[in-house]
Amino acid sequence: MELYQKYRSRKFRDIIGQDKTVKALKKRSVEKNFSSPIYLYGDSGTGKTSLAYLIAMANVCENLESDGEPCGVCKNCQGIINKTLNGFQEFTASSDVDTDFVRWLQNAVKTKSVFGNKKIFIINEFQDIWKNQSARRSFLGVLEEIQKSSVLIVTSMEPAKIDKANADRMVPFKLQSLSWKDISSYLYEICKREGVEESKINPDVLFAIAEHNQGSLRGSLKDLGRVIESDLWTVELLFQHLDVVSSKVSENYLQALLDKDLKTLLSFPNLDESYLSILIKGVETIIQIKSGAEVNEWVKKKISGIDMKDVNINRVTEILYELQSYVNYQYVSSSVVTMILSRICKVERTR
Repeated sequence: MELYQKYRSRKFRDIIGQDKTVKALKKRSVEKNFSSPIYLYGDSGTGKTSLAYLIAMANVCENLESDGEPCGVCKNCQGIINKTLNGFQEFTASSDVDTDFVRWLQNAVKTKSVFGNKKIFIINEFQDIWKNQSARRSFLGVLEEIQKSSVLIVTSMEPAKIDKANADRMVPFKLQSLSWKDISSYLYEICKREGVEESKINPDVLFAIAEHNQGSLRGSLKDLGRVIESDLWTVELLFQHLDVVSSKVSENYLQALLDKDLKTLLSFPNLDESYLSILIKGVETIIQIKSGAEVNEWVKKKISGIDMKDVNINRVTEILYELQSYVNYQYVSSSVVTMILSRICKVERTR
């Protein structure tokens, strides 16, 4: 079992970095106030699916705690966790939702379950329903006709794609991106639970994993699983086997690129396509920031040490073009990488 599955939150209190949302949902749990559809949105790996399952469990738990926590062990809670409870169904909008499905759901939320439980529906990646105009228009009927005997929870990573008419008929909860400190501290705790020796745990590796996954706890746990499994407890091994590099390291080589420092550029451990990809992502971020585009805070952090005032966007755009030329080669060897970087530095020196 993957670590992100093994350590999926079974209690509201286990959710990391979402204190205000958790407090509000636990209050609704105590009050049994889930008659309006719940809309959870935020970046990947912030806990949307875990919270959706906890809401589902809170609605059917046989031993609900006084503070609104589901017990997690009763027959109904286990039925939610294992997806075996009658009346509980989970869907993904990108693959399951079309006009016929919406019509079925519109009827389903109006009728009581023959098993006595509440009917509970989770729809993930809700923004993808907007790819089908007919389904999108029909979904208003679901939101307007849902009965108290049904619970609807939708999750989305792209709230901007959901129109106001639908959004206004749901109770929204925005999940915050997790900080690298929150994630790296949690990864340390998981290492302890997994029996990793204290002397092995490298904070730099944990920080690099947290940064690489840009706030996604699920992605971070996947990478940590590989680190523990394959004993990858140095930043060098982390890059060699998982293509994970810390922001400090990537920033140093990005600065070398801007400074035309070929010697430093060629000192990178692996002169391959992954290295060029790191440089390309950094250059693309610089161009986005210089152009005034909105950039994720995690992405900004990876180049926080670059002095943007001294960056010429035209020159950086030309560097990006040169870096992307590797796609013209069938095999990107170290000699190809060396040639591309040498060409960039030579071009820069002649300007």
